[in-house]
Amino acid sequence: MRRRDGPLPAGKRRAGRGRPLKAMLDTNIFDLILADEHGRLRAGLEDSQRVAPYVCEVQLEELVGIEDEARRAALLELARGLCRVVSSADAAAFGAAKHARDAAILAAAANRCDCLVTQDAGLREQARRHGVAAFSLAEFAAQAGLG
Repeated sequence: MRRRDGPLPAGKRRAGRGRPLKAMLDTNIFDLILADEHGRLRAGLEDSQRVAPYVCEVQLEELVGIEDEARRAALLELARGLCRVVSSADAAAFGAAKHARDAAILAAAANRCDCLVTQDAGLREQARRHGVAAFSLAEFAAQAGLG
């Protein structure tokens, strides 16, 4: 179920329904998870039966491109350890070549997940225009009961 705004789809976030909510985490979310000094967000995502975090290969490519070796290693370890990796096929329908990476992330979220979690307000708006539920990390964490 895709929603433009509002709460997470209730039926998909309840563990009793059998399937966790599939959440595409944008690249910018990993820095915030690492910056959480108490580790609550990471622990919440790792332990949640209600949320299944996802990432697409475009995001992994972005992380591989980080110049700071220690930061790159920490972010890649987090993304690979926390998330399932999916393809970002069919990206052309979601944006211009100028924003090809965002279009690929949005396509993966639309085709493989229930929602997109991003700090990029423009990407959230674009997602909603395409009928994909999109949340900031704070909105998502509060609604999913993380941290």
